[in-house]
Amino acid sequence: MADKSIYDAQILIVDDVKENVDILNGLLSDFKRKVAMNGKKALEIARNQPTDLILLDVMMPEMDGYTACEELRKDEKTRDIPVIFLTAKSDKKDIIRGFDVGGQDYVTKPFDPTELMARVKTQLELKLGKAALTEALVQLKETQGQLVHNEKMVSLGVLTAGISHEINNPINFVDAGIQSLQMDLKDYEPVRNVLFDIIDGKEADMEKLRSVLIESNFKEIAKDFFEIADSIEEGARRTKEIVRGLKNFSRHDEAEQKLADINEGLESTLLLLQNEYKNRIEIIKDYGELPEVLCYPGQLNQVFMNLLANAIQAIDEEGTISITTEVIDDMIEVRIEDTGKGIPEDVQSRIFEPFFTTKEVGAGTGLGLSITYGIVEKHGGSIEMESKEGDGTIFKVRIPAAR
Repeated sequence: MADKSIYDAQILIVDDVKENVDILNGLLSDFKRKVAMNGKKALEIARNQPTDLILLDVMMPEMDGYTACEELRKDEKTRDIPVIFLTAKSDKKDIIRGFDVGGQDYVTKPFDPTELMARVKTQLELKLGKAALTEALVQLKETQGQLVHNEKMVSLGVLTAGISHEINNPINFVDAGIQSLQMDLKDYEPVRNVLFDIIDGKEADMEKLRSVLIESNFKEIAKDFFEIADSIEEGARRTKEIVRGLKNFSRHDEAEQKLADINEGLESTLLLLQNEYKNRIEIIKDYGELPEVLCYPGQLNQVFMNLLANAIQAIDEEGTISITTEVIDDMIEVRIEDTGKGIPEDVQSRIFEPFFTTKEVGAGTGLGLSITYGIVEKHGGSIEMESKEGDGTIFKVRIPAAR
């Protein structure tokens, strides 16, 4: 999937009042838009045309917004389209009902342009992130079929649990931030109403505004806005970083080789493994300035995954793993050294044999290093191992540098 922007999204505006449609069209002029004047037409468009977000009016004749949303959720084609309700109702029961029927968010009328844009962008960013993650996971599954299933992801269940844990934390930042923002916006409503009265020339003076500002604790609300925004931004940044690492690691191997950055491949692999080593193992990186390598990037990432996973498993408690990359005689060398328990001398000559393992029964298939050796050899490179029982292990992988 090519890199997409939220401004490529198709937004469906559903409102039976032309003036409201005109306002929304103006506010959302940077986006691609479609319009439906009633719920039935909205369902028809959503089912037959690409739609990334629906702004859905609640009060409409024939079919109200709640019913339309329920119908959307029943249809496999439309059930995953995010819905933002447009409503003049601010009663808590009405808001809860909107969420109950499958809405993701709501905006109260009259529209606050800043609030509307923030909510639209948030839903589109979340949808885009989910689509990228889904695509990355599909690519990851496709790549698994090229190698032995149990070894492709180095205990897939453990790794998946680690990735889920790493993604869950920043997503919680975003979710908690949005909920806090919604609560603060509710507290801000009295202030907004007085400001609108002043703008419209209605009876309202500065003393009333001052009173409402104090009652609503506006200073704290304003402070919260920036803190919440920072929290949401940090959560989104960390999620994006994990998704990017997952996509880089699981790059689909095509028939032709591609130029790739070895250091970037190592970073992507470490990102996916961090739940296995963080707070226990120190990673020391000494990356040299490398030319790009003509290779199958996904397969080389699998080499790094196998070697780093083995190094992590070799360290029972605390320790260090040192990763060094450099160019030596027209070859790129990746050196991975751990302070683990080492490999007994009597089995060192067999470590690259298929199905040979020193792990307990059921803990490994014995294919990881065999697959690693085959991939490195396929790239015209070599792999060496040095180990002393009780003193750790060093693996050196050499790959020809691209010209």
